[in-house]
Amino acid sequence: MNRLVGSGRKKKTTRMEDNVILDVIKSNRLLTAKKVCEKIKIKNVNVCARTVMNRFHEWGMIYDYPKEKPLLTNAQQETRLDWALKNNDTNWNNVCFNDESSIQIGLSGKKDGY
Repeated sequence: MNRLVGSGRKKKTTRMEDNVILDVIKSNRLLTAKKVCEKIKIKNVNVCARTVMNRFHEWGMIYDYPKEKPLLTNAQQETRLDWALKNNDTNWNNVCFNDESSIQIGLSGKKDGY
């Protein structure tokens, strides 16, 4: 079944209000939906955070919560600094770094070995 043009719920925002939301988002892409709401309220556009997230989706943008990463403790910072100072004269051209993954040449990774 196809929807008829004009059927369904009307959008809460006008095209002009959408442009205000988009301008605020483009000015700072790190704003949360709530912060966007606060900024556009100054411009007489009163919408909720969910509406802002809906507009993100409509425009093909991805709205996601920032990933939180724990900060280093003072002890960890000291350990890193000590290591860096101790290894300051190391010739890093002779060092091979890896991500601690095991590598086996000639095997495809399947359990049967093929």
